[in-house]
Amino acid sequence: MGPLLRKEGIRTRIMLSEAPNREDAARNYPLVLDDASARQYVAIAPYHGYDNKDWDKILYLHQRYPDFPLWMTEVCYAYDAGTPKSMSLPRFDFEDGDYWGNQIFNDFEAYTSAWIYWNMILDEKGGPWSISKVHGNPDPNIQHPVVIIDRHSKKVIYTGLYYYLAHFSKFVRPGAIRMKTTGSLDGVRVMAFKAPDGKIVTELMNSKSEDVEIDVKFHEQLLRLKLPAISITTALWNGGIARAQASLNALER
Repeated sequence: MGPLLRKEGIRTRIMLSEAPNREDAARNYPLVLDDASARQYVAIAPYHGYDNKDWDKILYLHQRYPDFPLWMTEVCYAYDAGTPKSMSLPRFDFEDGDYWGNQIFNDFEAYTSAWIYWNMILDEKGGPWSISKVHGNPDPNIQHPVVIIDRHSKKVIYTGLYYYLAHFSKFVRPGAIRMKTTGSLDGVRVMAFKAPDGKIVTELMNSKSEDVEIDVKFHEQLLRLKLPAISITTALWNGGIARAQASLNALER
């Protein structure tokens, strides 16, 4: 495909076929990326996140091919993807967002540069769903979306996942570069990015069941924050002045 695109003068580059999990990506992608004649046409190395493990495999790919963007291109809660049958889908509880926030942190800390959830909008039953014997998709094939539309009440419900995704997608814009952070506190995670305009964006997660007070320091600037229990907060450094963006979850829980 690559030589044909070049022959036709088409500048479109190629994304590798999406690996079904991180281990598969680490095992198979070197077959292409170690081949100089094939590697020149590849733009992105994508993978699915259904295994919910093996982030070290993605870190390995980054360390081996630091010039290739890694994209997590598909993951969701679905019974056919291993969600326990005892777990009711879709998830309406806000605390579920903490699970997904940790998944996003895990991938970004392994140098992934894009993170995509599979289902945007479904109904209160986790459907409509596709059925495919070939792909092992049963009936029912209930899944968990970002937004739920109740067909009966006509209400729109924003899940916990929605708010955790929103903090990243709204504030961490394309072109942002992840910065090194230091310090640790059990149950609290911090990740910082430098935007193309020089502004600093910091995402802070508190997975503990109680509020936590922390200090965020950037050079000589200090920002004292109270992180609510089970929450995500965005802090912005804008024009040399530190300020905290109100947690979206606090407005909607």
